[in-house]
Amino acid sequence: MSPTVLSPEIALKILIVEDDPATRLLLATLARQIGHRIVLAENGADAVKIFSAEQPDIVLMDILMPVMDGNQAMAEIRAIAGERWVPILFVTTVGEIASHIDTLGQGADDYLVKPVHEAVLRAKLEVVRRNIGLHRQLETNNRELQNYHDAAEREMRVVKDLMARLVHHDHLSDPMLEHWILPATTFSGDLVAAARTPGGVLHVMLADGAGHGLAAALNVLPITPCFYTMTAKGLDIELIAATLNRTIREHLPIDRFVAATLIAVDCAARRVKIWNGGNPPLLALNADGEVFARFPSRNLALGILPSDTFSAAAEIFEYTKPCQLFAYSDGVVEGFDSATVGSGQQAVEGLLCGVPLKVRMKLLRSRVLARHFEQRADDDVTLLLVRCEDEVAIDAGPVAGVPAQPLQPASERKFEITLTAADFRELDVVSMLADFVVTIPAARAHCRQVCIVLSELYANALDHGVLGLSSDLKEGPDGVARYAEKRAAALRDLKHGSIAVGIHSLVQDGRPALAISFCDSGRGFDFSGVTAGPAGHDLKPHGRGITLVRALCARVEYRGRGSEVSVCYHLDAPAMDVADDVCVNCGKRATCASCAA
Repeated sequence: MSPTVLSPEIALKILIVEDDPATRLLLATLARQIGHRIVLAENGADAVKIFSAEQPDIVLMDILMPVMDGNQAMAEIRAIAGERWVPILFVTTVGEIASHIDTLGQGADDYLVKPVHEAVLRAKLEVVRRNIGLHRQLETNNRELQNYHDAAEREMRVVKDLMARLVHHDHLSDPMLEHWILPATTFSGDLVAAARTPGGVLHVMLADGAGHGLAAALNVLPITPCFYTMTAKGLDIELIAATLNRTIREHLPIDRFVAATLIAVDCAARRVKIWNGGNPPLLALNADGEVFARFPSRNLALGILPSDTFSAAAEIFEYTKPCQLFAYSDGVVEGFDSATVGSGQQAVEGLLCGVPLKVRMKLLRSRVLARHFEQRADDDVTLLLVRCEDEVAIDAGPVAGVPAQPLQPASERKFEITLTAADFRELDVVSMLADFVVTIPAARAHCRQVCIVLSELYANALDHGVLGLSSDLKEGPDGVARYAEKRAAALRDLKHGSIAVGIHSLVQDGRPALAISFCDSGRGFDFSGVTAGPAGHDLKPHGRGITLVRALCARVEYRGRGSEVSVCYHLDAPAMDVADDVCVNCGKRATCASCAA
């Protein structure tokens, strides 16, 4: 059976370098019979030139040659080949092997003994051919891997830049704020966002997306623009929490959720609002690092509950002395969780005790890093310190999304729109109206209060006017759920109905004001009780919502058959703090002496 001849696709190009014509011819003939392609050279100098021109796959070369010997030629050829692997086999006699065996350590890959036997040559070349194939496949894989790595690096740079823009890192330089994030991988699923409302209240959010890495980082991105936009409008963290919850449910898969801590620090009132959903307890620290108050999670993480069962109620913390709030992600607790030391929570609180204010964050970072030097972090780690002090002059810069402009009297500006059935289902109407209000410089400090007015008037016009629902449905233990169910069904089936909304900024009696009107297509109601004062406090279709609107606005007036309401909100007075209860009779403070009698 004749030896197998290689196909042209897998044959090698071989450079044979031999000064003896007979040996050169023998090697060339045997290699051609196997199926390889042959290039010939008579000495080392010719071999270098021919190698550079022909780029052969393998070199068979004599050691002792005129002009340039094999060792010199090998060095030149290696320099030309660079990183490309080209096997070099020396051809020598038995007597020369001992004196030239060191060439194998200088770069030669193997050797052949003269006279060369066909079977030996075939076997050697077959081994070399297979090794070249493996080596070239490895080079191809490496190139593909490098290309993939380069593409991934470019994409990561784009994603990092996008995330930095969405997070508004410039707002994190607020002097009341210190934070630090240690990602478990390239991207962190933890996020810290901070901004000030037009009234100077500092809003802070620590969000922890489910998991870690890029997937977790993408979980928290949809809520960041909402947080900054609503803060710019001066909206409260309760409304922000509810909106973030709805946003996550609408935009993320059902198994994705975000643990979050929302904080609103009002230094002027020495009041802090806290909403914690799924994060470790928020700690209040005194100057010595002692924990004097804890605010554990009282809610599920954002994105788990539907809007009708989600609770956005925030805790209120009033401080009498300057203090710090310490928030952190569960990666910190997990990093210190040890059966020998106690719970991770106890370990974290132990780190804070006795640490001075000025070096608190620095020391916390060093201790966390030391912990994870011993044991690699399995989850993202975030530390957040918020200073609660007396009101000081802080240059917070422009509010995100709102151009910085000095407060000035309201200019004549109008916004009018008529909403139909499809708009009620598809639009976030109150946010749309708030977007117009925030364009009025004098109204920005009142955005929170104006949005409450807009929310109440729109809810009354839609629910009681267009949909014809009665507040009596809310009575009883399951009343709120029953009301929400009927409202959803009525809104889904609504074919006709409209609400005309008008917002007019103007100067009224020398005072900047907003004139707001709602006119719905409903049947109306007997509004005489609403405008009569104390006697109408128990009018069920309106309840405390209208009472709150009356407390905030200078004037509330119903007209026609009760389906049209207009209010006047003054912009030159300080924004009323609606955190305190109002009198259910007259809309004034709960301490109203006349009604208490």
